[in-house]
Amino acid sequence: MAEYFLVCDADVDIATAALNEARHTSVTVAAEDTDILVLLAYHLSDDMNDIIMLSQTTSKQTGQCGSFSIRDIQHSLGKTLCNQLPAVHAIGGCDTTSGIYGIGKGTILSRLSNASDVQHPSRRKCFVD
Repeated sequence: MAEYFLVCDADVDIATAALNEARHTSVTVAAEDTDILVLLAYHLSDDMNDIIMLSQTTSKQTGQCGSFSIRDIQHSLGKTLCNQLPAVHAIGGCDTTSGIYGIGKGTILSRLSNASDVQHPSRRKCFVD
């Protein structure tokens, strides 16, 4: 088991350490932070081992902690949405930015995923003055 000493933002350091380890072995990250989830889903590449995110909150139904495969999340969302996650997360509010009042992450993600110019960049309209 490798040890890491945090020197920057804790979320960035945790995600960086997990991604570095995932180059060699499967990794489990125990965290509740959405910032870490977004960083991992955005940066985990196909040549890395999977990263499991372990929730420290126990389920009322099962009494067990939940775990989520970052690779499964990537496959569920698709490449395009994974690439948009940092923007969606920042616009919706995160540790370093305030969200736009009345507009939640679900609304932002839904509108981005339904926007044809986001899904198909060749359809973007360019205006020149």
